[in-house]
Amino acid sequence: MSNAPENKPPQPGQAPAGAPRPAAPAGCTPLRQHVTASAGAPGDVTRVLDALFARAFVALDWEAALDVAVSHPDLIVVTPEGDRFA
Repeated sequence: MSNAPENKPPQPGQAPAGAPRPAAPAGCTPLRQHVTASAGAPGDVTRVLDALFARAFVALDWEAALDVAVSHPDLIVVTPEGDRFA
């Protein structure tokens, strides 16, 4: 067995390691701004959160989220109410 790391593609909504983060679409904020690690959490937790939410954004409402999701099918867009579009 090889000890080399596996080169698995990222899951939807995740940026590949070292990949640039997309800019927030107009009218959206990065979801990552709304998610924090617990005080005292290891630095690895912050890096995992950064990777998990790199391509996720919050839109003002479901209509705006739907518009963004259609325009940017590579992103995940959520609303404050919990709707999810991808």
